[in-house]
Amino acid sequence: MPRLLTPSDLDPFFADPHAVGAAADAVAEAMQALDRGAPLLAWQHLPLDQGQMRLAPGHLPGVGSSLRTYGIGGAARGPDAPSLMVLWDGTGRLLAVLADERVSLWRTAAPAWLALRLLHPDPVRTIGVLGSGKQAEGQLWGWIALTRTTLQAVRIYSPTPLHREALARRLTEATGVAVTAVEKAEEAVSGADLIGVASGARGPVLEASWVKSGALVVSIGDGQLPPDLIPASAVYVSARAIFAAPGLQRQPYAALQEVGRWNVEAIAGDVADLIAGRAPAPPKDRPVLFEMPGLSVWDTAIAALVLRWAETEGRGQTW
Repeated sequence: MPRLLTPSDLDPFFADPHAVGAAADAVAEAMQALDRGAPLLAWQHLPLDQGQMRLAPGHLPGVGSSLRTYGIGGAARGPDAPSLMVLWDGTGRLLAVLADERVSLWRTAAPAWLALRLLHPDPVRTIGVLGSGKQAEGQLWGWIALTRTTLQAVRIYSPTPLHREALARRLTEATGVAVTAVEKAEEAVSGADLIGVASGARGPVLEASWVKSGALVVSIGDGQLPPDLIPASAVYVSARAIFAAPGLQRQPYAALQEVGRWNVEAIAGDVADLIAGRAPAPPKDRPVLFEMPGLSVWDTAIAALVLRWAETEGRGQTW
C-alpha cells in the first residue's frame, strides 16, 4: 500500500546522526548504478500563474523511479514553496509520497557527505562554511556528525550577521559542537581542512590564497569559486558526463576553458571513478575541489532510503 510521509513522521530519521552514513552509502550506490548505465533524465517545467514548478524525474534499476517537484521563480519560491517527492517501484506501483522538504535537502547534502569520505581521508579538525541557508545547514550538520571525534573548530560566514549567528546557534544546539559565526569569509576559510561553499552569491565568495594545500572544497553552486583556484587544484566532480557536457559547464570552468587555462581533460575523476579505484587519490600538496551539479538519481536513492526506514519503523499513513 502507498505510504504518505509528512514532517512529523520523519522527524526521528532526520534527527539521527547515524542516518548520515546511510545516506552517503545510498548516493554511492546510485552513482555506481549510473556508471553501469542508469539513465540521466532531463528536468521538465510546469507553468504556474506565478513562476514555474520544476519536475525532476529519476530512475534507479532495481530501486524504482522518483519525481521531485519544487517551485522556481515568482511566488513559487521561499519557505512556502510547493515541494514533494513521489516514489514508484519498477513496475509503476506507487510506493510513497514524501511531503517533507528535508528529503530534497538531504539529496543535495548526502553527496557532499560522500565527498568527504572519498576525498579527505585525513582527520578533519576545522570546517569552514560560506553560506547560512538550508543547504549550508544540511551539509554542515552531516559533516559534524561524520567528524565530531576529531573536530576542533567550525566556522560559518555569510554577509548577514543575523543569519550566520542564527545558524551557528541552531547547529550548536542540535549537535553539541560549538559552531562560531565569524565576521569575514577569510576567517571561515583560512586553515580549514573542509570548506563548504553554499552561498547564494552570484560571484566568487573566497580567494584562492585562503585555501590551504590538501583542503577539500565542496561547491554546490555556479561561479562561486575564484578562477585562480581551479588550475591550482585537483578537480573532482559528481558525474563527469554531466559536468563536461557542452552547454552545462559551470563557471569559472567554462571561461577558463575558453582562454585555454583549463579543460575537462583535467578532471581527476568523478564519484564512480573514485569508488571503482579508477581515479587518483586526492593530493595533499594542493587544494582538492569537488563540484557537484545535481543528479536526479540522488532523489531516487534518498527517497528509497527514507521509505525503507519508515516501513521498518511503522511511520506514515497508508491507503
